[in-house]
Amino acid sequence: MVGSYAQLHLATKHTLTAAVHVLPTWLVTAHEAEHDMDNLRRVDVGDGKLCEATYKLRQLYVEGQAFVLGEDGWPIASAKGLQIDVAGKGSRDIPDDTIVMGNLGYFQVHGNPGIYEVTIKPGLSNDTFEPASMKDVEVSSYITPPYQLRVRLREGKTHEDIFLEGKSSRPKLLAQPGSKNQGALSRIFGGITSMLSGEPVSPSASNPPTIVADASLPTIHIFSVASGHLYEKLLGIMILSVRNRTNCPLHFWFVDQFLSPKFKTFIPLLARRYNFNFNLVTYKWPSWLNPQSEKQRLIWAYKILFLDVLFPMDVPKVIFIDADQVVRADVRELWDTNLHGKVYGFVPMGNTNPDVEGFRFWKQGYWKSHLGDLSYHISALFVVDLVEYRRTSIGDTLRGIYNQLSRDPNSLSNLDQDLPNFAQHQIPIFSLPAEWLWCETWCSQESKAKAKTIDLCQNPLTKEPKIVMAKRIISEWQTYHDEIQGLLDKMATEGSSGLLSEGKVEL
Repeated sequence: MVGSYAQLHLATKHTLTAAVHVLPTWLVTAHEAEHDMDNLRRVDVGDGKLCEATYKLRQLYVEGQAFVLGEDGWPIASAKGLQIDVAGKGSRDIPDDTIVMGNLGYFQVHGNPGIYEVTIKPGLSNDTFEPASMKDVEVSSYITPPYQLRVRLREGKTHEDIFLEGKSSRPKLLAQPGSKNQGALSRIFGGITSMLSGEPVSPSASNPPTIVADASLPTIHIFSVASGHLYEKLLGIMILSVRNRTNCPLHFWFVDQFLSPKFKTFIPLLARRYNFNFNLVTYKWPSWLNPQSEKQRLIWAYKILFLDVLFPMDVPKVIFIDADQVVRADVRELWDTNLHGKVYGFVPMGNTNPDVEGFRFWKQGYWKSHLGDLSYHISALFVVDLVEYRRTSIGDTLRGIYNQLSRDPNSLSNLDQDLPNFAQHQIPIFSLPAEWLWCETWCSQESKAKAKTIDLCQNPLTKEPKIVMAKRIISEWQTYHDEIQGLLDKMATEGSSGLLSEGKVEL
């Protein structure tokens, strides 16, 4: 359903971002837009010309609270950690699942018009709790009322039993490519999964051949965010670099509301060409969480605040890789890294380039006092053990700390980075080897030879544009860029549907 049609007349030379203000339980995204709606400039649109975009209401959400009832029938606590399934009435598919936050017992699920049945997920949740009041969810209007879920402890159980380690707490992996169950799983969280196979890239001296995925190996889940046409192109290059170095099946996850219509059309072509699966996921900002109005800070928040609820419950682990990175190693090594009991691993900020010593803010003032002997880590790449992350309610802890710190507008300058580093005394970070993230700004040239990823972080001394930097410091970057650009050009001239139906995705 088309929700809005926008026309903008740009009378300023500033770079603008288009935003749509809608009900909090609506997901509205750009459906058609010729221009980059995140980076609108008069020089791109043209003097005196209108910039047009069509927006679409794509999804409704149902918010709710879950409580544990005592013997007298009154709520005694939030049902923190409870995992639930929500399915269409009479359907065998599971279109949505989620976990109840400790923060006010909050949860949310997709709820397009229809009647839905709520059940407790098998495993520790069902072993610990039984339903006390679980009526169907009826969505019959564009304003979805809050839903209240009530459960009781099973005889002989305590709330802490839901957080036990054991076989029932380890989720099954998502179906592998070709599985008969993939059709149902691809609809989880309203995702769009591409199951099309691709042809290998022709080898060249500067561009290693694309590796055809070995279905017998574990599926590696990679999460990334991008906004704006430039970062979406960089994201395509990052995906290609990962695919060229890794022979495991790959499943990419992207946050829906930040992507342009152009990239949403492009990603199925990439998936077919380079043989990977993908889903678009989202989580509407909870009403009780301090909001963010600036687009970049909102993106940073989604990198770190909703890791326990953003993905389906059967995703056991995820690797976050920033869009502006080129991967030079097999990410299977990162996937198999032993985190030694920690819930996530980050790479410490580089400390080997003396030219930027004065910009290492974490080695002075407040941060030096707060961290003590702990390292300050970069958020451009990290690994998350989602099973342990959910079991220990790390998301609740991070959101609680965020709500406290975000009251001060001067705190959390780099939200996605500052928050986990600030919280290290409560949530320890496993420090990944330095070679897993090399950045010219913070790292020495001598250490580049061992780099397993190269990140295009901005140099505060030079302010060099990312594309210029990439061409200069990454030998294989131009080859990757030309391959992605070639596919974009084909899509522009021949259309995405024609390329998919006729198989014309060979560059």
